[in-house]
Amino acid sequence: MLEDITKCPRCNTQFVTIEPVISSLDENGEATKMEYVCGKCGYRKIEEWKPKENNKGKLL
Repeated sequence: MLEDITKCPRCNTQFVTIEPVISSLDENGEATKMEYVCGKCGYRKIEEWKPKENNKGKLL
């Protein structure tokens, strides 16, 4: 079964804050990591993030 990345692994509540980690910007100023914060228990999760491109080379 796939993990639901939009929910907290501790209390299964929806993450309320999802924002880029400013200290992880690449050479183009794009974030390479995102921080997820649970609104119920305060759990914080930081994970690698890469923008997806569609078949025309544009960011989604």
